[in-house]
Amino acid sequence: MIRVAVHRINNSCEVPENSLTSFDEDLGRRHGPAIALADVLRDSIARSVEQSIVFEVGHWVGRAAPPFSPHRAASPARTNRQSPVSRPVSVDEDIEVKVARVHADAQLPTRGSVHAAGWDLYALEDTEVLYRNATLVRTGLHVAIPVGYEGQVRARSSLGKRGLIPPHGIGTIDADYRGELFVMMTWIGEGDSYTIAKGERIAQLLITPIPRSSFKEVAFEELGETDRGQGGFGSTGRF
Repeated sequence: MIRVAVHRINNSCEVPENSLTSFDEDLGRRHGPAIALADVLRDSIARSVEQSIVFEVGHWVGRAAPPFSPHRAASPARTNRQSPVSRPVSVDEDIEVKVARVHADAQLPTRGSVHAAGWDLYALEDTEVLYRNATLVRTGLHVAIPVGYEGQVRARSSLGKRGLIPPHGIGTIDADYRGELFVMMTWIGEGDSYTIAKGERIAQLLITPIPRSSFKEVAFEELGETDRGQGGFGSTGRF
């Protein structure tokens, strides 16, 4: 459930008369309708625009520096802290994803084209993937996904066509994960196994926003009725 701020306007005089200029002025004065509309825009626009991503290369900090954990939020101030994203990200603004190489042969993510949605991930070493067995393929990378986003690890179509796919569909990298980035793969093509070569592109990483959400327990009747009802598992037909 995504909560959206709603403002009831009882007096038409409250509505700004002149487009963005008047809206901006009312927003500055904390005018009710303007603030309500700003809440809606803040939660929706940021998730509907194309965003660019920048990977900032970092260095392995060693075991002495503890990784980020939300459970230590109340502890004394540290330098390795992230704050929730509370403002929209414009089309021209980059989403910075920090990445650290823990191996000399690790390769940074790259894009296949200017408008490619995903960043290609590379295998750190030669890895044999057995038929119908899940194998973790190393990348030699550690990443810090910004709070308010997730990293989605998806298959590459060229490998999927040959039979090398992630067995779990799409993998998720949470914003508080600081371990090495692995790609889970399985082989369903011809032969007993497939050997991934060192430096081969094995998957693509997408950085996607996560809407603020919460669960509210209600009675079954309060869920509302739909034409589909409880129909599932092919209930809508084949064609």
